[in-house]
Amino acid sequence: MRVLVAPGPFGRLGAGEAASAIANAWREASPHVEVVTAPQADGGIGTAQVLGSAQHAQPIVVDAQAATVPAFLSADRSRAWIDSAEAEAAGGEDSASLGAAVASLLADGVRTLVIGLGGVRSLDGGRGFVRALAGSADADGVRRARELLADTTVTAVANTDRQLLGFHGACYPAIEELGLDKTDAQAAEQAMGEWLDVVRAAIPARRDLLQGKPIRPEKERGAGAAGGLGFLLFALGAQLVAGPTYVAGQTGLAEKITHCDLVVTATQVFDWRVLEHSVLAEVTSAAATAATPAVVLADEVHVGRREQMSLGVQGAYSVNKSGWMRPVPASAAELAESLPGLARRVAGTWTPPPRTDVP
Repeated sequence: MRVLVAPGPFGRLGAGEAASAIANAWREASPHVEVVTAPQADGGIGTAQVLGSAQHAQPIVVDAQAATVPAFLSADRSRAWIDSAEAEAAGGEDSASLGAAVASLLADGVRTLVIGLGGVRSLDGGRGFVRALAGSADADGVRRARELLADTTVTAVANTDRQLLGFHGACYPAIEELGLDKTDAQAAEQAMGEWLDVVRAAIPARRDLLQGKPIRPEKERGAGAAGGLGFLLFALGAQLVAGPTYVAGQTGLAEKITHCDLVVTATQVFDWRVLEHSVLAEVTSAAATAATPAVVLADEVHVGRREQMSLGVQGAYSVNKSGWMRPVPASAAELAESLPGLARRVAGTWTPPPRTDVP
């Protein structure tokens, strides 16, 4: 029997760490079972590591003005993977450090670039990115940025399907997610609209080849990712893709599932927010397509059996009692200790050792 472990990040544990913790515990509980791993990501932090590792790329550090940003570089130095969240953490409160890191990669000869969009706090719509890459955050800067990226294939991996503007855009959800008050969110929305006008003035709208209608970057699914950076990159010519689906394709998830008898994925909190556009939804959908049972490991489970079945989930197991919420988020050390214990318990249910008393 073969078990595939394909989690995304588990709270403060990276996808690779979570996959290793689950796989090692499963092997301890069921040594007769072959366990393989395929860490996943949704476009948020850790995406570059998952994608780069799948391509056997080497970790590097990129100069970004006064900061250094971790990234991954292919052996021939022509392809690179980088996370916007890592750049923001290294360089400040906007997308400037990412723009500076991209400028360094281009200068070093990178011509295929994959950027993870997610896990950032900035709502600058990519202004800082343009300023750092092209010298100014105005229409001329936008045009120069487009010229600088003209010979580079850029893929923007979005962790959300939000558009740029509106109540389901980049700014208003930040009231709940980032703790902005309504006044600040409204001001950010207004500034985003003004930036949209600048970009429109700089770059003529492309047209849909089939319908002949202008393509509006601000309306694209994922345009609101990374505080509007998805919109800017798409306007500059990048391909904007759904993170979970793209990563699954790049890591060969569907093919790996066909050679397994059970799929195990994990998320820290299994609630309504991961029912779509998530690693969990992508993995369980792929397992259902292959008619392979899938189970979910979580720190907290807040999804009923009916919703689980709609995703193709055969079982959801939690560290804590179902429906219970932690008063404060668990630390990485707590998760690293509790996740293996949960995996061993579930392994005993799904892959028990063969009985010796039965012929």
